[in-house]
Amino acid sequence: MQTNPSIGILGGGQLGRMMQEAALPLNIRLRFLDPSPDAPCSAFADQLQVGNWKDASTVAEFGQGCSALGIEFEDVSAEGIDQLEQAGISCIPASNLLQLIQDKSEQKKFLQRSGIPTLPFQVIHSVHEIQEYPCILKKAKGGYDGYGVKKIESALEFPTQWSGPFVVEPLCRIKKEISVLVARNSEAELAVWEPAEMVFNAQTHMVERIISPGELTLEQRQEAIQLGKDCALALKSTGILAVEMFLTEDDTWLVNEMAPRPHNSGHWTIEGSATSQFEQYVRILSGLPLGSTESTGYSATLNLLGAHDAEGAADEAKARQQLSRLPFVQLHLYGKKQVKPHRKMGHITVVAKTAQELHEHLSKIPPNFLRISSLSSKP
Repeated sequence: MQTNPSIGILGGGQLGRMMQEAALPLNIRLRFLDPSPDAPCSAFADQLQVGNWKDASTVAEFGQGCSALGIEFEDVSAEGIDQLEQAGISCIPASNLLQLIQDKSEQKKFLQRSGIPTLPFQVIHSVHEIQEYPCILKKAKGGYDGYGVKKIESALEFPTQWSGPFVVEPLCRIKKEISVLVARNSEAELAVWEPAEMVFNAQTHMVERIISPGELTLEQRQEAIQLGKDCALALKSTGILAVEMFLTEDDTWLVNEMAPRPHNSGHWTIEGSATSQFEQYVRILSGLPLGSTESTGYSATLNLLGAHDAEGAADEAKARQQLSRLPFVQLHLYGKKQVKPHRKMGHITVVAKTAQELHEHLSKIPPNFLRISSLSSKP
């Protein structure tokens, strides 16, 4: 462990920004690699290097001199990370884990081999291989946060602009979608946050709100936490692992996907937990002890998205004025200068003492307060 750790992060979007916000009280500064000089992390970054995190040589060069390297999302060069590991630099997650997660077909095969319950699946390269409709079609590579996922009723709905391979899954009668965040450090110590319930938009497949703790029985809660731990132990992961899972109508648990990093489903931990997922990641990258994952109350996260007609410079002022009137809301704007339909521009967190109080607060938030317009779309 270094006295003054030099931590590099691949990606400087909103997750990177929140990592740096969490690192500041620890007097730890992060370095970022991002293609955009105006990336959300630029407001706080000690150093922002403009470059392509998909390019192996750029990643390897960026990581030289770092005590540890982390990621903001999975779509980065695993080859570059492997080169840094060969040079003795701690990379979290490791390159082999990253390669596994980057390919949904390999991720599904891993779950199957490890005896972790998941939906049956088929790996295909063309529409002609699909055996049953309707089904859920997923891009094996490059899909994220609802993008690259589509329900199709027939071959006519196959997205011809997508390139394979693909993962095909049958439709599943789902009661709840749950996320469990697991932290694991280099000493193999585990810490788990309360399971959170995810509510998705039916059209965009993007998460609209997160409720923690999710509405589960004590037995279901314990099962979800154990399943999250099982995934982390099977992967031998270090860092933060988000395990997205389904609770089916017949009360069966099925793991959907995993992400080896801080995750949208864990934003509630900033105000809703003793240690946020972002601080925990910084702690792990720095060699510090794990922090407590105890909840501070009942929490909800609601995403602030670009309005359906938004295009151009973001009008954050309107959202700031509206949401600041609500005393129970904690506002997080990501500093993105450009807005477009459904783009994540920020989120709000609401924390309450009881589940009833939380839902009362949520009922007082007008839906239009959660949409960011563009200056050009103003009348």
